[in-house]
Amino acid sequence: MAMFNAKEVNFEDIRIILCVQGYSINSKYVVREIGFWNRENSGVIPFTLRTKFYKLSNEDKMSVNYLVKVHHGIPLNKQVNYGLMNQEAAAAIKTLYHSCSNKNSERERNYIGICDDMNIYHLLNIAGLGHLVVNLKNLYDKPETTIPSNNNILKMKEFGYCCLRPCELHDPLSNENIPFCARTKAIILANWCKSMNNLTKRFN
Repeated sequence: MAMFNAKEVNFEDIRIILCVQGYSINSKYVVREIGFWNRENSGVIPFTLRTKFYKLSNEDKMSVNYLVKVHHGIPLNKQVNYGLMNQEAAAAIKTLYHSCSNKNSERERNYIGICDDMNIYHLLNIAGLGHLVVNLKNLYDKPETTIPSNNNILKMKEFGYCCLRPCELHDPLSNENIPFCARTKAIILANWCKSMNNLTKRFN
């Protein structure tokens, strides 16, 4: 994943954290939501689809069914009033980026945090912002500071460490886990980074 060298950046340089949920259809990623966190607020931008399930290939049907039932719980045919279309994703990302405060007490915050997510990275490249992306897992290079994976986040939810609720796009999962919401994940990643940043300051 070719992106900015995180060793030259710290959490105070991150302007916004982005996550995404969707499906792969016809070898193309289709966005259903972009979740974000910044230092003023957090939220989610929903996307609507006109694709019909019965028109999908058998392989795509299986992939979509899996994601809907055991991962994010966003049905293909679930619509959102005034949701964006996929061709508007790049413009939405640029708008989010420019709507965030870029100042801290010392210098500008220019960078965009993601976590090993090639789907959002691809969208950021389309938006012309790929050169500003930092992989959050590389901010702290010690083995004991591994950034929360999907499995870690799932366990946090199961044991009540995370009271964040998924947005209205998500239906209950068949495995009774809590659906992965892009906004929820962005907030969890931000909270982890803030905790690690505080620890780093304390022991330096």
